[in-house]
Amino acid sequence: MWAYLKFMVFIWQQDQDDDDGLEQYVRSCLDTNDLRWYPHQKAMLFSEVQGDDGQDRSLLSAIEELQHKMHTELTKVQAHTNDQYKQIMEEISKLNEDQADNSQPDATAPSAKLDPLAAAK
Repeated sequence: MWAYLKFMVFIWQQDQDDDDGLEQYVRSCLDTNDLRWYPHQKAMLFSEVQGDDGQDRSLLSAIEELQHKMHTELTKVQAHTNDQYKQIMEEISKLNEDQADNSQPDATAPSAKLDPLAAAK
């Protein structure tokens, strides 16, 4: 965005006689408040390709089809990754619970201390 603003200031400051073809075109667009020279969510190449040539249209169709396939595959990968993440988090929770259970003393386990009187018998 700032590069375009800088270019516009350059055009305004430059002598009109020094303009090359592109600069002349942009200057005439700026003089008439025409924003066609400024790219707005599209590339100039694709707008040129949208002509009557069938080969170009088939290329655009192939690109759109690939974009759709990529989006579909990316959605599948994201869903799979989310499932894997949930499974891993569940396993971590189970391990944490098991570790917490093992760290608590068991009431049914025999006492670790020996009874001195029992040892003397």
